[in-house]
Amino acid sequence: MFHSTLIENPILKLISERIGESSMILDVAEGSGVWGFHIKTIVKGNPLMVGIDIWYPYIKRLKQFNVYDALILCDARYPPFRERCFHIILACEILEHIEKVEMDDFLLQLERLYKKRLIVSTPDGFQCSIPRDDNPFQEHISGISSKELIDKGFNILIVNKKEPRSIKLFIKIRAFILRRKINKALIGWKDKK
Repeated sequence: MFHSTLIENPILKLISERIGESSMILDVAEGSGVWGFHIKTIVKGNPLMVGIDIWYPYIKRLKQFNVYDALILCDARYPPFRERCFHIILACEILEHIEKVEMDDFLLQLERLYKKRLIVSTPDGFQCSIPRDDNPFQEHISGISSKELIDKGFNILIVNKKEPRSIKLFIKIRAFILRRKINKALIGWKDKK
């Protein structure tokens, strides 16, 4: 997961703009639960938080913290919810884990579920990754560009990845070894009236 305050603040602002009393938020592929913690501690309104993930160890670990009101083990490509049941859907750092041929169907599934705002974040284009936590689903298998997200009707914010000075050299060396360029992160969102 690309985790930086450079994407945290804009995403939390996008959530705050559309949240209301009794809001329900779906965190797709919640992983370590970073967004749930941020939303429950920073965003006003105390929304009902639902997290879904395909990797059971993440669900099991998060249950002990009681941040999410519900945690569901499922494949995010086939969410088990009725239409328009969430006010906001947050799908951060998941598009790159879905086959390119399945991406349109995945986004359509998310679009049928939200009432107010759908928020996604992803690297700009394909970015190589090494699976973590013994989780085979962590590998990046595709990528999407800002133009492709715009073509799908998303508003876009492009964020340059700026890391703390102490790890900039490590990132450059790792990028050289993996023969990949250091990309930008994309934040995309769609609203319903």
